[in-house]
Amino acid sequence: MAEFDWVLPRIAVGGAIETADVPQLLRAGITHIADATTRDDTAVVGPSFDVIFGDQPDDGNQDRAGNFYQRLAVWLMYEWFGNSHGRFLFHCDAGVNRGPSAAYLALRLLGLERDQAIRLLTAARPIVANPPRYAPAADAVATLAVATAARAEGAAPPPAGTP
Repeated sequence: MAEFDWVLPRIAVGGAIETADVPQLLRAGITHIADATTRDDTAVVGPSFDVIFGDQPDDGNQDRAGNFYQRLAVWLMYEWFGNSHGRFLFHCDAGVNRGPSAAYLALRLLGLERDQAIRLLTAARPIVANPPRYAPAADAVATLAVATAARAEGAAPPPAGTP
């Protein structure tokens, strides 16, 4: 049975999932899965979900996490705004570091401040590392994404360190 917790009505964070978990995930309304593990969930869950695979070992490597988070940011913004009813599961094997860090990126991209995002994650899932292990990589990607969007709109970029 999949174990996950809702951080916001459209964002859940949890641990490993298996083929047997598909009915539970569908009942929960999950439509998108951000897989921050080294095992690709696409084969596990089949065509029922939109999956982004991170191939993310839990080794503390911020650069490797940053590469995944860059792809995740593009996917998330496209899918979040393109599917207003989509519900997203961010997961890793234990639901402590990689999955919560990916969910943290989503929260930052949605405009939450660092402390606010961490509070939401740890309130929903108390076993989340505080701060999530890969928060620095997620913060860097969120800052870059917001600055890029501001430049695209012709606005001045936000001050350094703001999402």
